[in-house]
Amino acid sequence: TQSTWGELVIFFMSSVSDDGGCGALEQFCILAKTARGKACEALIQQALNKPNVFVFGELLDMSNVQELEHTDGKPWLQLLRLFAHGTYADYKANAQSLPPMTAQQLTKLRQLTIVALAGQNKILSYALLQQELEIPHVRELEDLIIESIYSGLIKGRLDQKSNHLEVHYAIGRDIRPGELESMMTTLQSWCDGSEQLLHVIEDKIKFANNAHNQSKRDTQDFNSRLDSVKSSMKMQMAAESSRSMTGQEFDSHEYNDEEKHRRRGRGPTSRLLGSLFTRKG
Repeated sequence: TQSTWGELVIFFMSSVSDDGGCGALEQFCILAKTARGKACEALIQQALNKPNVFVFGELLDMSNVQELEHTDGKPWLQLLRLFAHGTYADYKANAQSLPPMTAQQLTKLRQLTIVALAGQNKILSYALLQQELEIPHVRELEDLIIESIYSGLIKGRLDQKSNHLEVHYAIGRDIRPGELESMMTTLQSWCDGSEQLLHVIEDKIKFANNAHNQSKRDTQDFNSRLDSVKSSMKMQMAAESSRSMTGQEFDSHEYNDEEKHRRRGRGPTSRLLGSLFTRKG
């Protein structure tokens, strides 16, 4: 089915490198150290056209690139900022003040827009993507998504039945000016929450250890009392057995003595009868 085909393609292609092209950008940063004016503008255009470059923060921070702010090359600096931080909608809103873009650059900006949207929501409907990217046909949109996955920008699953993209991962884009403090606040909040959770876990571990140790002590105490009861019962049974044996020996001796007297005619019974006859005489 189409759905299965889409999922298989995404699963296979999601294993491609997902570093955002940081390594490829390095060569442009090296060239930007000496490039000025028009040469710097051309360098920016080359970086934007490079297929595997999707992060631009380091190039944007180069001093020669920042110098374009006060020259006729300012639109190229603004375009570089758009690729670093903006979306396709930002381009449409400011297209009049930006240099003309190539088809390859438009595709890349649309891909970066998908990344930005994926950072806000893990389920992206086709309708939303078509609106934000101005892509009228679903097949064209799916091809762009698959290409984005192949480039390592996102990982996810196309659900053609529900007409949405389920995002599992997206690369991080360049940090906007002023966003660092907000990120630090978020991270600090996360650290505080993690520390509180750690304390709760430590308390749970301590409680579990105490319960375990108490259980061991209770078991040892029970086993000790059980052994004591078993020992007492053994002693009592031995004593009763000894008394039983002694009683049997006594009965046996008494029987033997009477038997001897009976044979001699001097048993207790004969003596008793003898005494009775004697009295009568």
